[in-house]
Amino acid sequence: MTDKKVPISLANIKVDRIEKQKSDIKQSIKDALETLPEQIEIFEVQAKVLKARYDKLLKVGFSEEQALEIIKTRPILE
Repeated sequence: MTDKKVPISLANIKVDRIEKQKSDIKQSIKDALETLPEQIEIFEVQAKVLKARYDKLLKVGFSEEQALEIIKTRPILE
């Protein structure tokens, strides 16, 4: 019985890396699609927080322009 060795080439290594990257990307897409409903729910909550913050800024006396600028420059959840 003889061991047959397959020579390793840079081309084979690159192909293997590309295939691994493709597989990783496909898995990332699958994961993102599986969590899409939860992501949408989070966006809805974040939108409500922003709207409430904006409304409260107006109520305490900020102009619409000032309130919008504050909303634009601050993190969504602090």
